[in-house]
Amino acid sequence: MRLALLACLALAACAQEVDTPVVESDAADAEVFSPAGMTFEVEGEEGVTRTYFGPDGTYIDFDGDIESGRGSYEVRPDGQLCFTPDDPDAGTACWTNEGEPDADGWMTSRRVSDGLTIRARPIIGD
Repeated sequence: MRLALLACLALAACAQEVDTPVVESDAADAEVFSPAGMTFEVEGEEGVTRTYFGPDGTYIDFDGDIESGRGSYEVRPDGQLCFTPDDPDAGTACWTNEGEPDADGWMTSRRVSDGLTIRARPIIGD
């Protein structure tokens, strides 16, 4: 679920009033949003968690103040946000965002493999 939350958060961050360019993902020369250095609040089947995206392509998931997972992430040219946990038994999961963020910055994200949806938004000032 943490992967889904991150994807959702990344899209929500694009809708916030920041200087990050947002473009259509199918454009050949489009710049792709990067969540590097940001933390997202994620709401899904496991409750509300947080994910921090490091500038080095790693992420850390938190449940409250407890680290609950970590691994690497990649924003693909098609806009999918993909997570590969450090756990060798877990595979890569990719997410896509749906629509625009709501008035509170929440974005819906869907896991490509099974359609699971979550909501995520950037945590501003954290």
